[in-house]
Amino acid sequence: MDYILPYTFLGLAGFWGYQSRGKVFLGAVIAVLLSVSCNILSGAIYFGSYAPEGMNPWIYSIVYNMMSNGLEGALSIFVLMLLPLQRFADTILKK
Repeated sequence: MDYILPYTFLGLAGFWGYQSRGKVFLGAVIAVLLSVSCNILSGAIYFGSYAPEGMNPWIYSIVYNMMSNGLEGALSIFVLMLLPLQRFADTILKK
């Protein structure tokens, strides 16, 4: 649950299309949110015992996963929006 589902969710980003920057952004945001949510769920259920004593496992999992996977996803979306997406799409469609 900590590896297969989150990466599967990231792979779903392309279902929203590549025709516009908005569709690419929406697909990436939804995929990252689903992936991070799955990691949070997995962290709270399976790794909650590693939370510091007296700390709620759900809070620990949310903070931990948002600081690692959430930040990585946000940076990835930022870089994705800087890429010349239309040029990539034109190159792929010409083949």
